[in-house]
Amino acid sequence: MFRKKIIHLLNYSGIFCLVIALLLKFCLTTTFIERYYSNSFFFSYRQFFNHVSGAFPFPFSYFFILLIISITVFILFKKRHKYLLLANLFCFLGAYFLWAWGFNYERRSQDELLQLSVTPLTKEQIIHYLDIEIKKCDSLFRTKDNFSIADIKDAINIHRMQEHLVQNIPIRSQPPGSLMHMGITGIYFPFTGEANYDEGLHQTRKPFVIAHELFHALGYASESDCNFLAYIHLSHAKNSFLQYSASMELLTYLLLDLKQNDPPLYLRYRKNLLPKELQVELDAIKKKHAQYHGWLSDVGDAFNNFYLKSQGVKDGTENYSAFVPMAIAWNERK
Repeated sequence: MFRKKIIHLLNYSGIFCLVIALLLKFCLTTTFIERYYSNSFFFSYRQFFNHVSGAFPFPFSYFFILLIISITVFILFKKRHKYLLLANLFCFLGAYFLWAWGFNYERRSQDELLQLSVTPLTKEQIIHYLDIEIKKCDSLFRTKDNFSIADIKDAINIHRMQEHLVQNIPIRSQPPGSLMHMGITGIYFPFTGEANYDEGLHQTRKPFVIAHELFHALGYASESDCNFLAYIHLSHAKNSFLQYSASMELLTYLLLDLKQNDPPLYLRYRKNLLPKELQVELDAIKKKHAQYHGWLSDVGDAFNNFYLKSQGVKDGTENYSAFVPMAIAWNERK
């Protein structure tokens, strides 16, 4: 009788874990999560991921996904309680996601922490800062070096006390198109603590995307925060290619903002007002992305938008571009 009760409770254990995790997510204050989870408990997880996932020469996420698929298939072949067991499994994964990383969505934003005066950019401001970034990119284009993953890790090592955390984060290069076909250029896999990027990315975008995913790995969930942190740290890197990658990213977003505000002026910039080498660079980046674009990437983008909104990010995938006024405010304050 006692054994049956234990088995019965285990059948619902994942559901109980998820309910408890969700209650904590919605009941705990932002200050509590920032202090005791993001800046304390999460770092213990980060060290664990570094030691376990980092010990494998291949993405540990492959093994984890294969394990979940195997368990799912095993459950489907069971005659009794298969749907309950499946619900229990996926609820357990949901709870694990929250404990391993998901609570970070409740952190305070960087513009709030740094007390940045962030306001929507006017058309005149977009043009002004676009001209500044064009000059900066043009100058950096002529002096850019090669780069390595170590250069990026060194650039984002914001606190020397966390140096061991940053240097040991596993970064995985995924086959060209494997992520971009799904509408993403990189992904942080919280179940194994690995930062992933698509090898098919144009070389100019790689440092920024890798830095973005590394900040996810350090416990920053917001896409705009990760873009902002990647921008300010790569902008101050010793390596000129990293500086160039950051400036080109901001330049690209400013061009998109201009396209929405004044399409004819955007076309003038793209065809005549940009230096020739930057036009060629932007065309090459666009061509790389178009190579992997299709219905699957549209579905992936829609899913990503849904996922972000389900985590409380009200603007969904538009949150990526929210770093632009943050970066402008940061540069103005300097």
